[in-house]
Amino acid sequence: MTLLTIDFETYFDNECTLKKLNYIQYLNHPRFEVLGAAILTDKTHEFLPHNDLQDFLSTLDPETTSVLAHNTLFDGMILSWIYDFAPAPPAHWLDTFSMSKGLLALNSYSLESVGQHFNLPHKKSATFKGKTWTQLTSTEQIELADYAKHDAWLCHEIYKRLQPYPENELNLIDLTIRMFTEPKFQLDIPLADQLLKDQQNHKTNLLKETQLTKTQLASNQQFAKLLEEKYNIEIPKKISLTTNKETYALAKNDPEFQELQLNAPDNVKKLIDARLAIKSTIEETRINTLIETQSLVRAIPVPLIYYGGHTGRWSGSIYNLQNLPKTSQIRNTLIAPPGHTLVIVDSSSIEARVLAWFAEQQDLVKEFHQKKDPYKRMASIIYNIPVEQIAKKSKEREVGKNTILGAGFGMGATKFQATLQKTGIDIPFEEAQRVIEIYRKTNNKIVQLWRYLDSQLHTIANGPTKASSFGPSLTSQTTYKCIEFQKNRILLPNGLYLKYPNLQQHDGWTYGNNKKIYGGALTENIIQALARIIIGEQALHAQQEIGPVVLLVHDEIVCCVATNQAEQALSKLINIMQTSPTWAPNLPLDAEGEISAYYKK
Repeated sequence: MTLLTIDFETYFDNECTLKKLNYIQYLNHPRFEVLGAAILTDKTHEFLPHNDLQDFLSTLDPETTSVLAHNTLFDGMILSWIYDFAPAPPAHWLDTFSMSKGLLALNSYSLESVGQHFNLPHKKSATFKGKTWTQLTSTEQIELADYAKHDAWLCHEIYKRLQPYPENELNLIDLTIRMFTEPKFQLDIPLADQLLKDQQNHKTNLLKETQLTKTQLASNQQFAKLLEEKYNIEIPKKISLTTNKETYALAKNDPEFQELQLNAPDNVKKLIDARLAIKSTIEETRINTLIETQSLVRAIPVPLIYYGGHTGRWSGSIYNLQNLPKTSQIRNTLIAPPGHTLVIVDSSSIEARVLAWFAEQQDLVKEFHQKKDPYKRMASIIYNIPVEQIAKKSKEREVGKNTILGAGFGMGATKFQATLQKTGIDIPFEEAQRVIEIYRKTNNKIVQLWRYLDSQLHTIANGPTKASSFGPSLTSQTTYKCIEFQKNRILLPNGLYLKYPNLQQHDGWTYGNNKKIYGGALTENIIQALARIIIGEQALHAQQEIGPVVLLVHDEIVCCVATNQAEQALSKLINIMQTSPTWAPNLPLDAEGEISAYYKK
């Protein structure tokens, strides 16, 4: 197997730049040009201008050439779309940017920053703004070539220092890059255009209904003045993290604002809803970007960031398909190519299942194993009514569901009350408090887990004095535990880590840039990380047994298959996602899904 390390140098100016454009826009800008690329193999280390690079790539076998870069999403896009070269399995896309995010705890994962972490030398940048390759002087060409060759060397040296990297995770990096460089989604343009018009009309109608201007709703000062003077509402305040001064707490994620929204009179709630709708431009921006993207490329790339979240979850970029609301019709604009169908399978309550298994809350584990409805059981306990009298779509079951899914990580009554309100259920604070107390009494093992993990923060901060692992044993005959506490980190079953750099106790525990951590939050981190490992392993099985994975969204896997194979693929994918991992054989998993011409929840 040949390892090709590559670093592209491209044209840029004030307008044709990644500071203003996303990857797809940049590549398709009229002035975009590949100046050349530094290449490094076991046989050569040189800089090749554009034309020479094409000739070189034609000598390589895609099935025996793995490609390595730093931020391979970008370099792989150029290599695939301009040069029509991509490693074919068993060869891989490899990426030191992604690997660094998985293994290291740094403030920056740039090539320079990661190199500095390993005490590797870095050359001063030699970029030439507004110049094509032919416009560079011979001296400038040599300078640029030397700089690029050093970056290729640096990338390769970092790669060596990141070994050994878990094989499954290398495969997931490859899968992530292929979702972008080998896209399958098409865009239903007529539907996208209609959604854009609907969004604009909705905002126009809101302004008419409220008889307010966009500025009156969107401006913190004017909105606060309106509520104070016309509705006699006391506006919540907060201390700004940037200015350290008191300011209005009117951002949608401010707890104070959420409480105001929860307890405000109905007429004020309508104004708050209108403000949130007017201020939100994310749906329009996404639709516009998707429409533009479809006009530039043959299919819609899925830009996911491997290990984008602290717990290892993928995050999204550009038009971020990771956080589309379940009700968002943008999902419906993403369609399968002709002759193909989407297979969409969702893990059922995976984090609640992992939590019950990890905490060894055996009654709840048993409920999941027996495919009973734990949400009904919880509702039965809360409301003291028989399980069989609780309808599937009842308010009682919805409360039970939100209790199981939300209260497992130490959620308090205020947040629980606000969570229920988002589902359309209003309950008094005292009732929310009662439900939380019932959950904690009923699930004592989970509560004990919070307390135990809280006590282990000291161990993580200082480092264990001896091997310190925790979690259910793999079997009754083994001492294997699911996680291992180490200094400033927790080792996970996939060989990577939950990282807590600079963990210290000062008015509670904090890590990194003063981020708070406590037993309930640490529990949530671990459970989310374990769930992500499970989904990752399932995605690899799906890629191997079914066909291309075209999207990963937390607890959901989407594959694209030939229409005549869709039913069989659906059955296979559900089976994959119902099978417990080897490191958690007693974990009760379940999944459900469907086949569809378009993406839906």
